[in-house]
Amino acid sequence: MIPYTQKYLLDHPISFTPMGEIAGFSVRPGLFDVNGAMALPNGVNFTIHTHNGTSCELLLFERDQEEPFAVLPFPKSYKIGDVYSMIVFDLDIETFEYAYRIDGPYSPEEGMIFDRRNVLLDPYAVAVTGQDSWGSKKKKNYHAKVIRDIFDWGDMPQSSKEM
Repeated sequence: MIPYTQKYLLDHPISFTPMGEIAGFSVRPGLFDVNGAMALPNGVNFTIHTHNGTSCELLLFERDQEEPFAVLPFPKSYKIGDVYSMIVFDLDIETFEYAYRIDGPYSPEEGMIFDRRNVLLDPYAVAVTGQDSWGSKKKKNYHAKVIRDIFDWGDMPQSSKEM
């Protein structure tokens, strides 16, 4: 392998400017091909896939709280197929946790048990809160935290051990 040191820049920069407001937060459609929550320079991209879901709400919690301080319903225009995606601006990832509520059909015989009252953990979350100590019985809902992924693997060698 010949390593490259050249950085590539996009011909057309991606615009991360707000296009609307929901529950007092500036928002825009998100990056639909990035699952989970991803910190951006001036906001957070939230993307969730739900097969047969008819509506989705993003719940924002203060750390260690069970009641959300904000509920942001995803507009229908922020959904492509079964994927909801939204960028929420001016969020400090150090100060909040998040979860979802998803509504849809209730048909257990078909494997669909939607209940919009349930607080759902992001299946793509990389950091989870909601358990006071390891191995103890869960007393609260699980919430996710957004993690800033800034590690650059650079020229670090990859594993060469063959199986």
